Order: sequence, then C-alpha cells, then structure tokens
Amino acid sequence: MRHARSAGAIALAVTLTAAAGTSADGGVWQSHDAIRALVRDHLANQSGGGPAADLEVEVPTLDPRLRLPACPEPLRALPGEGQRLGAVSVAVRCPGAAPWTLYVQAKVAAFATVLVATRPLPRGARLADSDLEPVRMNIAALPQGYVTNADTVAGKVLRQALAAGQPVRPGQLAEPNLVARGQQVTLRAARAGFEVSMAGTALANGRRGDRIQVRNATSGRIVEGEVMAAGMVDVAN
Repeated sequence: MRHARSAGAIALAVTLTAAAGTSADGGVWQSHDAIRALVRDHLANQSGGGPAADLEVEVPTLDPRLRLPACPEPLRALPGEGQRLGAVSVAVRCPGAAPWTLYVQAKVAAFATVLVATRPLPRGARLADSDLEPVRMNIAALPQGYVTNADTVAGKVLRQALAAGQPVRPGQLAEPNLVARGQQVTLRAARAGFEVSMAGTALANGRRGDRIQVRNATSGRIVEGEVMAAGMVDVAN
C-alpha cells in the first residue's frame, strides 16, 4: 500500500551507508531540529538580497518517519548553486565513518522597501515624486529587479505602462528626450578659441548623448551632432 506523504514534508534524496532501521551506535538518531537549524543559519548567511534586505528563512518540519544515524562529527551544509532567494535546496552532509547526505528544501524571502506606482501610469509618462511611493515587499518575488532610490527615478520616462501598486523595474525606465523631431534647436560648433551658435531643425528625437541629424536653418545643410541639453546640439564639424 502506498504511503501518503505528509503535508509539508520535504523532498529528500538521502544516501546512507548505515542500515536504515538502526543507527551505528545502537539507535541514536540525528536531531531534526539540528538539521533545520543548520539549514536556516546557512541560508541566512549565504542568501542574497542586498544590504537593505530583511531576510526570512522558512525550513519546514522534516518528515517524522525520517531516521538518520546521529552524526559523530559536526554536520556540514554544502555550498549551493543557482538562485539564493525563493525556493532553494541545501545539501546537509554527515562526514563521519558512515556518511549520509540529505537535501532539504527551504524558502528564503528578502524584504526591502521598493518604489511602486501610486496610480495607473501610461507608457511614456515622465515620473515625478507623487507618482511613486515606498512599499515593503518580498524582493524574492521580483526577479526582474526593482528600484529603491527615488533620486534614480525622478525625471525618467516609462517604457511601458504601470498599474497602481506595481513595482518599478530598472528596465522600464528611460532617459527623457531632450530634443524632439521637428523642434527648433540651437546648433553649437566649438572651434579653437571661439564658439559659434546657429539655429536648426532636429530631424529625430534625441536623449542626452544621442547623435542626431539637424538641418541648419541658414544653409539648409544637414549635419550630425550630439544632444547635450534640452534644445541644444553640439556639432563636431
């Protein structure tokens, strides 16, 4: 008859070199609490989340049917690979004469204060302080990133819409256009010892540092320059 797994039982992969029913010293079994404490401490020290994150580690109760010989040496938690937040697996190793390895599933949450939208924000919206508010969230559930510093967001524009309460992700932010296509701009050409300014018409949108084409209003010549400020384009030649 198939035995049902108890609710909350941990997925196990156990390698034993001792008999399953009797421990090496006559019936002393490894403490489940000691195993769970080791896993909890290991994850608390190893998991990521950043210096501002408040970690919470949950190690479910082990299956009460599990019987492992008491380890004569200190248990070891082996370094894990892959993600350190969310659902994780930790290998607990007994390095004694009758070694065994137990893989314990756990959950790691990391809470931090992140910025979320105070209201629905459309694509292309230029963000202001009133558009965002700080909320404590589990960043383990935000694999695409998040923003904590309002100074890094102010004045940026959204690449896609945000719903109210939705966290802002770095990949959703873009620098605003300082020059718009068809806008009258100032062309600035620096020469040794002097500087010349002239009017022109932008032929493309441009953010700071973008190179765009501009038509000189006087000569009609199309030149290329770098957007330096709002309505200002530097021409190399």
